[in-house]
Parts: sequence; C-alpha cells; structure tokens
Amino acid sequence: MRVRMAKMSPELQSYADDGLRLCRNGDWNKGLSVLASVLDQRSPLDQVPGVVYSFLGYGVARFQGKLREGLKLCEHSLKIEYYEADNHWNLARVQALAGERQNAHQTIDHGLKLNPEHEGLLATQKELGVRKQPVLGFLSRDNPVNVFLGRLRHSMKASNDSTQPPARPALRHPTSATGTRTPRPSGAPPARSATARESASKSPAAK
Repeated sequence: MRVRMAKMSPELQSYADDGLRLCRNGDWNKGLSVLASVLDQRSPLDQVPGVVYSFLGYGVARFQGKLREGLKLCEHSLKIEYYEADNHWNLARVQALAGERQNAHQTIDHGLKLNPEHEGLLATQKELGVRKQPVLGFLSRDNPVNVFLGRLRHSMKASNDSTQPPARPALRHPTSATGTRTPRPSGAPPARSATARESASKSPAAK
C-alpha cells in the first residue's frame, strides 16, 4: 500500500512503502528498522507522511516498551495527517497499552468518523469493549460535566465493590439415593459419615 501525501524522493518513498508493508504483514522487527531508516535518511525537503510516524510509534511502544516515545510519534502523525484513519488507529492502540482507555475510545471515535469501516479501528474498539453511555445523554460525551460525572460514577462503583463482604459458601445438605435433599428430624444429632459409623461398629463398646 502506497502512502499518501508523500513528497519524498522516489527512493525514500519506496523505502517507506516497504517498511509499512512489513509492519502491516506482522514483520515488525524489519519494518521498524526500515521506518527508522526513512527518518534518518530524510532531507530537509522530504516530507515524511504521518503513517510512517504512527506505525513507528505503535511499533516501539508495543514491541520495545517505549510508551512515551510511541505516544509522541503517534500524536505527531496526527499533526501531519489528521484525516488518515490509520494514524488514529495506531494512537488508540498505544493509548490502550498505556492504560489510557478513555482516551483510546475517544481516538477510535474520531477515526471512525473519518472511516466508519476501518477494520483496525473496529477490531480495537471490540477489544476494548463497549463504552458506557454518558451520564447526561443530552450533553456530548466530551462535555466537562459528563466527564466529571463519569469519573464520579466510576469512583463510586470502585468504592462499593471494595466494601462488599465476601460471599459466604453455600451450606451442603445430605441427599437421598435419588439425589433429593433428605430433611433431618428436629432435635436429631448430626449425621455421621460412613467412616465414622464403621469405626464405631468395630469399637469394644459396640460389641
């Protein structure tokens, strides 16, 4: 897949295409090396497309653990090509790796507005799960009031979950041969196990 809006030399353009193809096909080790070389070899006149930065950003975050650097690269890609859905996809994936689930959901929403059928965005959205509806439906999700109430709702739920006592184990009742519970007469002593009855029958007192 050839990148768009690439004003680079033909050689560097081809190199960038190769790096992106490797990343898309799952060969991230080679792909990241190629994309890094594209940035190293660019001249002041070369305008590297945003997807190079975003795929490089996701790659270093996912496979090298460099989350902060990955976020910066992906955010830079949106400054260059905001209307490229792949850039939103890679940023959302890095945000998810960094534990920024709310930001990842918002980034996915922005990307799907650009391309509602983007397979990567839809798959990542499914992995993150369905978002809860905003507290106030007549306000946008990003409205400061909804953001505040959403955080309050989340903190209250976490507090309630931490204060609930642990569930008590269910009591087991003796069952008959048919599998139904056998009620014990009022005042009767507790039933003894087969092992206890056998031991009692062998004791001197029982003879």
